[in-house]
Amino acid sequence: MGFWARLFGQEEIRDESPSEEEVSPPISDVLLEALLNNEVITREKAMTLPAVSGAVDFIGNSIASMPVRLFKEKNGTVEEITKDTRVKILNEDTGDTLDAFQMKKALVEDYLMGKGGYAFIEKRRNEVVSLRYVEDIYITILKNFEPIYKNFEIIVEGNGYRPYEFIKLLRNTKDGASGTGLTVEISKVLQTAYQTLLYQLNLVESGGNKKGFLQSERKLGQPEINALKKAWANMYANNTENVVVLNNGLKFQEASNTSVEMQLDQNKRTLEDEIEKVFHISDDFETTYKEAIYPIVKAFETALNRDLLLEKEKKDHFFVLDVKEILRASLKERYEAYKLAKETGFMTLNEIRRAEDMNHIDGLDVINVGLGAVLYDTDLHKYYTPNTGTVGDLENGTVQNTTDNLTNSEDKQVVNQVVNDAQEVVHKPLLVGQIQALESIMAGYQKGTYTESQAKNMLMIGVGLSSTDADNVLGLQEEVNEEVEKQGQSNNDLNKMLINHELAEAYDESGNSAERDGKECEQRENNERS
Repeated sequence: MGFWARLFGQEEIRDESPSEEEVSPPISDVLLEALLNNEVITREKAMTLPAVSGAVDFIGNSIASMPVRLFKEKNGTVEEITKDTRVKILNEDTGDTLDAFQMKKALVEDYLMGKGGYAFIEKRRNEVVSLRYVEDIYITILKNFEPIYKNFEIIVEGNGYRPYEFIKLLRNTKDGASGTGLTVEISKVLQTAYQTLLYQLNLVESGGNKKGFLQSERKLGQPEINALKKAWANMYANNTENVVVLNNGLKFQEASNTSVEMQLDQNKRTLEDEIEKVFHISDDFETTYKEAIYPIVKAFETALNRDLLLEKEKKDHFFVLDVKEILRASLKERYEAYKLAKETGFMTLNEIRRAEDMNHIDGLDVINVGLGAVLYDTDLHKYYTPNTGTVGDLENGTVQNTTDNLTNSEDKQVVNQVVNDAQEVVHKPLLVGQIQALESIMAGYQKGTYTESQAKNMLMIGVGLSSTDADNVLGLQEEVNEEVEKQGQSNNDLNKMLINHELAEAYDESGNSAERDGKECEQRENNERS
C-alpha cells in the first residue's frame, strides 16, 4: 500500500490514535460451542465427570478385591487347587509392573470405557509365567470377512498375536475381538453432562455474570471500543476489577439465562441419575451387585477359563472369583444364618468355621438330620442316634448298639458312674431322654468308637449341653477311669498278697509233711536193722 501511494504521490492515511490491545472474553458459551462443533466425548473427558468416575471406580475396586480361586472337579466332588502359579499371578504378583489388584481394576475400566480389557499371557511351554496388561489404545484388531468362521489377529506395536495369547474382557462384543465402551454407546448423554460441567466452570470463572451485548446511542471510536472491551473482560475474569462504568447512552442487553433460569442444578441431578442407571448403580447394594458387578464377574471367569486353562484342563478345571467378601453380611446376620444352616443340617460346624476363616477342629463334621436328633458324621460316614444308642455304618451296612458292646465290667462301671454323677457336674437335672443319650455317647467314647472331639460335639447336640458342661462330663469320665484303674490295681495287689500267702502256707505244710515222712522212714530202717 505504501509503494503505490508514493508512486502516485499519495500519502497513506494512518490512525495516529494510541493502539489498544484487542481483548476478547476468555470463555465463550461452551454449550453452544459444543452443539455447533458437534464435539465428540472422549474417555478422558468422560472420566472427569464425578458420576462416571465414581461408578467406574466402585465397580473396578469391587471386582479387583475379589480373590481368584482354581478348582478341580473329581468324582462328583470339588477340591480347590492352591499350589498353582496361575493362582499366585492372579492374586499377587503378575510378573508385570502392575500387581494383581491394579491389573484387574485396569481390565475392568477398559471393559467399561474402552474397546475391552487385554492382558498378554506369557508362557514357557505350557506354564504361565506372567500376565502383562496392555492398554486398549495399543490394540489393533485385524479380522477376516467371514460371518460364520470368524477369526482375527491382535496387533500390538506392529507385532501380531493369536487370540489365545491374550485374556480378553469384552463388553457388548459381536466378534469376540473387541467390545463397545460406554463412551461410544451413550456418547450424547456423557457429552451433555460434560458440557454442563464446563458451563458451571464458566459461571464460576465469570463470577456468575450473564452474557450480553452493549447498545450505544452514538457511534463509538475504536479507542473507546477497545477500552470498553478491556473493562468488560476484567469484569468477567472474576477478579477485583469487576466494575464497568457505562457512560450516558450505553445500555446492557442480556443474551443468556442464569443457572437458576436454566434449571441447571435440576438438569445436573437428572444427568447423574441417568449415568448411574447406565452403570446399574442403585441405593440397594444387592441390586447393584446383581446388575452391575455380577455380569462382569461371570465375563471375567469365562475369559480366564477360556484362555488361561490348557485344553486338557477345561473338562474338569475352572476359575472362580470369590465374591464372599463383597457379599458378607454383618456379624449378627451371618451368625443367625449359620444357626439356621446348622439346625437344618445344611452345614457342619467345621464348614461354618471355614466360612469364617477359622481352623478345622476334629469331630465337628457332624450334621443334625432330625428324626429325634440323628447325627451324621461326614468323615466316618456313620449315623448315630443318641436316644437309642445305635450307630449305623453306611459303608458296611451294619447297625450296632454302643451300650451292648461294653463287655468289660470296668467299662460298664465307668459309664454308669459318669451317668449318675453327670447331673452334679452340669448343675442341672437331666431328662430321661438326655440320660439315655448321655449313656450311649459315653459308652461309645469309653469303647473308643468316638474321639474326644466327636463325643463333645455329640454331647452338645444330642444331650443339649454347653461346651463347658461337655468338657466337664468328659473330664469326669477321665477321673472315674483313673479311680477304677487305681481300684483295680489295689485289687490286683490284694489278690497277689492273698495268693502269695496261700502259697507260703502250702509250702510250709508240704515241708512239715516231708520232714515227718523222712523221720518215719528212718525209724522203719532202724527197726529193720534191729
